[in-house]
Amino acid sequence: MLYKSNLTIETAVANQSKAMEAETISKHGRSLKRRNIVQIVICVVLFFTASFLSNNITVASTAIVVTTNATITADEAGKIALNHVGSGTVVLVKTKSKKGVTYYEVYVVSGSFKHEVKVSSTGAVTSSESKPIEKLKADTSGTIGVAKAKSIAIERAGGGIVTEVELERSKSSGLVFEVEVINGKTEYEIKMNANTGAIINVKTKH
Repeated sequence: MLYKSNLTIETAVANQSKAMEAETISKHGRSLKRRNIVQIVICVVLFFTASFLSNNITVASTAIVVTTNATITADEAGKIALNHVGSGTVVLVKTKSKKGVTYYEVYVVSGSFKHEVKVSSTGAVTSSESKPIEKLKADTSGTIGVAKAKSIAIERAGGGIVTEVELERSKSSGLVFEVEVINGKTEYEIKMNANTGAIINVKTKH
């Protein structure tokens, strides 16, 4: 009887030990599972954070490159304007500034038209306007003619290209040719008697 009692006690102790060991293993397993979940969450957060920072750095870097290469020269603006018009001659490129922003005003003569093209400092055409060179508000009969008026104006300007010719009647001078010539960076506005070709007035703008 004593032997059986001891055996029962030993069995109970062994079963309790196994139960405690199983519980310990279970707790350890749950602890490992929670730890793995936490590690996965941390990895996901780190991944998205790194991805976000990488994208921001890329955008910032790209912006810096664009800013660095943004400004074009006056010559480049002239080529862009000429390409926009299609053909002709660039007669003048003006560098302008509005609210601290630089842009170019380009004059292109093509056939019987003068084109005024605005080009931004980044090389984008922001506006374009075409006007006929000849604006005759009166009959040219009895005058020296448009061709002769152009020739006289160009000679007076020392060369250049005619960008505008107007014929209008003045109260004080009768019929008057007003010819605009661009020579280099100087704009000439020359008024002459339409009947005789005598120069009445010359204005210059640099």
